[in-house]
Amino acid sequence: MDLTVEPGSFLVLVGASGCGKSTLLRLLAGFEEPSEGSVQIAGGPPTPGVTAGVVFQQPRLFPWRTVGGNVDLALKYADVPREKRAERRDQLLDRVGLSGTADRRIWEISGGQQQRVAIARALAAETPLFLLDEPFAALDVPTTDVRDGVAW
Repeated sequence: MDLTVEPGSFLVLVGASGCGKSTLLRLLAGFEEPSEGSVQIAGGPPTPGVTAGVVFQQPRLFPWRTVGGNVDLALKYADVPREKRAERRDQLLDRVGLSGTADRRIWEISGGQQQRVAIARALAAETPLFLLDEPFAALDVPTTDVRDGVAW
């Protein structure tokens, strides 16, 4: 496969279950290595956590961290200075409709809210790619509203 996607573009992968859509996303994110050929993003191989922000079907949050702590972790690895993290975290949580939830525990919020935390965390890294693996498949109405206004 040879694929070029211009900056600012949307690419949607559609296919039957098991055809490799999620595998391709994992390759693009740098989570897996191809068995043949190579994956090049902006002239080099993808680096996990640097090349792409990824949101999966399940939130994949750290349950021992707070809502804010999950987003802060991404900001830390994106080299956002410590003194700027709280402000940026609060902006991201506001963007996904979760203002005022930074101190809440993951188990205290709904599944839809957890998915919004995962979206905020993926946006925090400000990576060149934003990969979504059906993150809106089973969401509550407020989270569906987030899908419609994530500032594409």
